[in-house]
Amino acid sequence: MIQFAFSSLLQTQFLFSSARRIAVLCTIVLLAIASPMFLASVALAQSSGVIVKLRQPPPNQFRVADLWELTLINTGRTTLTVFLVGTLDEEQDGRVAQATSGTIQLAPGTKVFSSQNYRELEPINVESNVPRYRDIFLQTGGAPSGSYTICISVRAAPSGGEVTSDCIQQQIENVSQPLLVFPSDGSEIETKLPVFSWTLPAPFGQGRSGGITTYTVRIVEILGRQSPAAAMQTNAAWYEQENVRSPALQYGVGARELQPGKRYAWSVSAFRGGSLLGQSEVWEFTYKPTTRIGTPDIVVRRDITPPPPPPPPVNIMPVVTVQPPLPFVIAITKKKNINVDEELLKSCNGN
Repeated sequence: MIQFAFSSLLQTQFLFSSARRIAVLCTIVLLAIASPMFLASVALAQSSGVIVKLRQPPPNQFRVADLWELTLINTGRTTLTVFLVGTLDEEQDGRVAQATSGTIQLAPGTKVFSSQNYRELEPINVESNVPRYRDIFLQTGGAPSGSYTICISVRAAPSGGEVTSDCIQQQIENVSQPLLVFPSDGSEIETKLPVFSWTLPAPFGQGRSGGITTYTVRIVEILGRQSPAAAMQTNAAWYEQENVRSPALQYGVGARELQPGKRYAWSVSAFRGGSLLGQSEVWEFTYKPTTRIGTPDIVVRRDITPPPPPPPPVNIMPVVTVQPPLPFVIAITKKKNINVDEELLKSCNGN
């Protein structure tokens, strides 16, 4: 750098006296000795030996920490002193946030920053001059719905000259996660083709990112002492259906049948325009079917005690009461009471 300064002065078209020329040269030498960082920053600003690459945040979200998800590459042979400036611009509202890191020593090679080591960039100063965005950042740590341009700039220290930069686009559509409805968490179901249902994520319909909302329903078997969340993360899908366009789905007729007594975990993910909007909680259910005998119309519930059989029939002979004949008394001309039975008996004897 000093050599470059000397050659530039020798090529000047102004005529200096020897004394003035010596004075200027001495000033440059003193400046180089007293402030080497000034010369280094000028050299860094004129070079293109630094590359920065931002990593795309997850779909439909952005947090301030995402500004430091990046890769720095120093292609030179010397360690450079730099700092980073990240900016967030919304399509309609303009610059809504800016963050400045502390200075770092960027050695030759590749340096990756992420949420695991971004504290190496501290102290970090975040500014937002738009009250609505500032309040949302303070309350949630993220940005509201909108169309954003995210940029990171590598600056030479201490001059602040930009060395290189990188920008990405990010669409954010903040919606609530789907809420599971049926089967309820920890319930037992009897039918082999249950209907799964959940609520629509809010806001409904099409968002600023465009597209309709679709769902993916995933069911996994819970093995051993696994929690439902652990089973959902590690186990292969027992049943999975994508591109569901309504908040309800009946278990597939041709799908692998649920096994009696087995526990299953299920969850729903919502997508819009191919981007993940949100994922529900993970609920579990147990399949305990009813037992069918003979025709499908006859159902025997194992959990119901059958009624006792009726008592055997008792044969009872009817009781018939026979009344003896009453004496039949009639009156004859002689006004003599005659017992009819005695008269009949005399007639039969020929009397």
